[in-house]
Amino acid sequence: MYRLFLCLRYLKSRAIAYFAVVGVALCVGMMVIVVSLFTGFIDNIETAAKGLFGDVVMSANDQHGLEYYDQFIAQVQKDVPEVQAAAPYILSYGMLRISGQEHYRNPVQIAGIRLPEHAEVSAFGQGLFAQRSGKLTWDPPVTQLVSRLEQERKRTIELKRSIEAREFDGRHRPIEQAYAIKRIEGALTHQIEAVGNLRNVERNRNELARLQGLLEEAVAEGVGVEDVESAREALAQAKADSAAAERIRELESHLAALENALGKREALQREVGRYERKTYEDRDGRIILGLGIEALSFRTDTGQVVRLWTPGQKVILYVFPLGRRSLDMSELSPEIRNFSVIDDSRSGVPPIDSAFVYVPFKTLQKLNHMEAQYSQTNPDKIVAQARCSQIIFKVTRDDPTEAELQDISKRIRRSWLGFCEQFPGAARTPVSVETWRQRQHELLNTVEAQRIIMIIILGVVSIVALILIFVILYVIVMQKTADIGVLKAIGASSMGVARVFLLYGAALGTVGAAIGVLVGYAFVRNTNHIADWLAVKFGFNPFGFGFLFDRFPDEVQLHTVVNIVIAAILAGVIGALIPALKAARMQPVEALRYE
Repeated sequence: MYRLFLCLRYLKSRAIAYFAVVGVALCVGMMVIVVSLFTGFIDNIETAAKGLFGDVVMSANDQHGLEYYDQFIAQVQKDVPEVQAAAPYILSYGMLRISGQEHYRNPVQIAGIRLPEHAEVSAFGQGLFAQRSGKLTWDPPVTQLVSRLEQERKRTIELKRSIEAREFDGRHRPIEQAYAIKRIEGALTHQIEAVGNLRNVERNRNELARLQGLLEEAVAEGVGVEDVESAREALAQAKADSAAAERIRELESHLAALENALGKREALQREVGRYERKTYEDRDGRIILGLGIEALSFRTDTGQVVRLWTPGQKVILYVFPLGRRSLDMSELSPEIRNFSVIDDSRSGVPPIDSAFVYVPFKTLQKLNHMEAQYSQTNPDKIVAQARCSQIIFKVTRDDPTEAELQDISKRIRRSWLGFCEQFPGAARTPVSVETWRQRQHELLNTVEAQRIIMIIILGVVSIVALILIFVILYVIVMQKTADIGVLKAIGASSMGVARVFLLYGAALGTVGAAIGVLVGYAFVRNTNHIADWLAVKFGFNPFGFGFLFDRFPDEVQLHTVVNIVIAAILAGVIGALIPALKAARMQPVEALRYE
């Protein structure tokens, strides 16, 4: 009991001990923050990688692609029972444009996927905006899209009001507030236009068909710019030659008729273009945009996403057909097609969300020249098989280990080798079979190495706290020599005296660890609020340095806290070890005579 009494007394009465507590608290707080953030980043990368790429991916190592993919999927599910589902995947490259905005050109990666098969092998469906619930399809109900857009519009209006009501200090000029509001007003205009396009799908289609019919009639009249110019030259020549007034009136009437016909044709062309931008494409002409593509959405300075291009809008996609069987780069020209936006996808990884768009598998297969080819003499005979870029596999177990996935990968490869004996054409393409971790090993290893380096650096810094505890306890032992003599004189053992100071060191570590955990936990849980505050207050964007995610991880794992607290308490005990031994070795007579 006396040991606990003395520990509490020293802890409260010796102000110098507070420095040790503060040192331990700072070290523990830094460790909690760094370990939690880096662990969160690694977990996010792993979650995103598993969500994007499935459990196991089989890839073609050239642009030719994989043939007989559907037959192989059926074969794998027989050979490897652990494979729950599989889906083909096409990856190509292109450029995204918007009709009427000639300045907008954005390079993108184009993924051809089958819905809902792709959602069965990945977490793709979890990041969709309009189709968060229900069965995924390339033809979602228009009423569902309108409902989600109305919700988004209300959210955008509230965001605008919050920015208008914000009090800006001297560090932020009013022009920044006006610019943010202007951008949001532009987004609201696009959202309202998109809702109108969706609500008037049939009317827009009928009007487009009517205008196209009128335009065809106007084109059939054969009036062009060159005809108008010729008529003008003829009229000018007649006037120069002083032709008869009747002849001049005839030429003027002819020119007026041509100009009227040409004007009507140009007006029809503009109207057709306007309604083409409104008209909803058929099922094969649908697209899902990555939420983060430049100029199609933006983030406010406090992290809220504002959508400019939403379901109901249209884009133009230029696809570079790299899947051609005989690829001559000198003759390579893009395939161009209009697409209607039906959704956007958010994986949480900005490099993915800002670069990817998703279209129907069959559509990209055709645009990328990877579709099946048939004999000209016999339309039922296939002369070249359809191809895909990858096959994504999902295993039956929810959380398989890396060793289990590698074993399944080897069995999938063995199944492929046996499959190639039945379908020799499939063997023309070299393939690789990798787990999701193997595909992302460079990125994961880089982040893990950074975490280890930071832990080592903080561990070295934490030695300062250990030394601080040692110095403080050594000073206390020297100051309390007489007290130690009294304790020994009344019967306290050497081990009992040593335990007083060891317990004191553990108490310093415990109190410091408790404070450090509270500070570190509060910081991690509010990291994103702190980042938003820095952005608003000082214009400093913590995500401007290329972080992989658009938000900081804000979870603190219990086992991390427990390990750090145990390490802090041990550090306190180790720091107190030498002073405790010195106190234990003191002789009562010498200690009582010390002053």
